[in-house]
Amino acid sequence: MKLPENIKINLNRLKISCEKLESIKTLSDIKKNINWPDGNFEGSVSLFKDYILETEGESFEGWEDYEVEDEMPSTNNFKFLVDPNNEGFYEGWEEHFKETSPEKYIPFASDDNYFYFLTQNPENENDPSIHSVDHEETSEEPYEENGLTLNSLLAMLTLKKED
Repeated sequence: MKLPENIKINLNRLKISCEKLESIKTLSDIKKNINWPDGNFEGSVSLFKDYILETEGESFEGWEDYEVEDEMPSTNNFKFLVDPNNEGFYEGWEEHFKETSPEKYIPFASDDNYFYFLTQNPENENDPSIHSVDHEETSEEPYEENGLTLNSLLAMLTLKKED
């Protein structure tokens, strides 16, 4: 696995320390070797629009912001999992996530509505997929939402401003 330059650019934009990126070979290295910050993030409509235009050539011309937000993955009070002991979301989390194989899904982040996991991307081994499960459906297997990957997630996130 070799993380693409876009991921490095977005980590830098978000001021996330990524000094050991060259040593990342596995999904668990992404969690261990990047210093994920302990703060709230949110999706940016303008960054999402830029990402879609750049990668898919689609424009949201004429769309209202609320319409674009409906197309974006949920990122309300998004927090990366700061997990130095590699315990997951909390100690004993596996008991509540019965359909979530720790060998396939690595706990990565959460927001007001979902838990997020890193998993292999069969279409691009260098850009891991992000699967999610609703807070109220932890007994279900995490699922893919709109092809969300580490690259596309980082491309639309911004540090949430304090209210």
